[in-house]
Amino acid sequence: MAKQFKKVKLELLVKEYFSQNVYPIVSNKAAEFMIIRDGNLEFYQAKKKSRGYTEVIDSINIIKKYPLSELSHVTIDYFVLSTKYVFSNNLQISVYAPAEKKDKFQLQNELVDIGITAKVLERKWYNKILGFRSKKIWKMAIASIFYFIFIYVNIVGFLAFLENEKHIRQEQAIEQENREKQREERAREKEERKKEQQELEENKGKAIIDFKNNGIEKLIEEYNVVQSIEVKENSIETIFFDVYVDEESWSELTNSKKLSLAASLETYIEKEVDPYSISMDVYSHTNEDKLAQRTFFRNRWEIIR
Repeated sequence: MAKQFKKVKLELLVKEYFSQNVYPIVSNKAAEFMIIRDGNLEFYQAKKKSRGYTEVIDSINIIKKYPLSELSHVTIDYFVLSTKYVFSNNLQISVYAPAEKKDKFQLQNELVDIGITAKVLERKWYNKILGFRSKKIWKMAIASIFYFIFIYVNIVGFLAFLENEKHIRQEQAIEQENREKQREERAREKEERKKEQQELEENKGKAIIDFKNNGIEKLIEEYNVVQSIEVKENSIETIFFDVYVDEESWSELTNSKKLSLAASLETYIEKEVDPYSISMDVYSHTNEDKLAQRTFFRNRWEIIR
């Protein structure tokens, strides 16, 4: 399995580089970080680069530093996305809010620990939101319109998502219901076919028994040339008959009379076992060889001898 490329946050790389807490600065320039080291506030610009399957520090350069001895006091203003620090020497910086809530006061505590007096400005919760921090009416009006549109678009999008999900679930339910109906319909059709086949089998069995008990004797009485008839085999809808005729009587018939006799015997048996189809062959009662058969390819009788 191919090794995947691993991205690393620049803040973590800088923290690992200095082996101490670092604070990302809100800046329009390259990524800036602040650390407290050797009695100074030091500010650095850092870049990273790819190496193999990960990322490492490419360059890190100090851009300015301020002695802590000049910073006796700091005013701290907490906002939603960042925190503003105004020091007694008029130095102003904004630090991005940490990802972990527990680290929110980390820089404040560190400044207090080194002897800098800290004052935290109290604001109402909505004055910590971008656009409401300055308390200027025109900014708050613009921010209100923006947030209204943002919330409205998200609500509409969310409702559309819910409606689409509902529609999808309804379609899935209908599709599932249709599949269930199709399965039930196939099962019902299969059961009906099974019952029909059972009825055909039962009725066919009765037809064969009736023909053996009554039909064979009547046929022999009507056609003296016939000696015996037996049901050779049968399928669900077709009954197979072997008709055995007197060899001498058969041999005295012309081919046309033989064809007529075979056709007459077939018609007689079909009426007796109606509605089932039949398949019939004519055999010699003496030699037991086949004398006539129906060729289904041409759908007519063929005299063998």
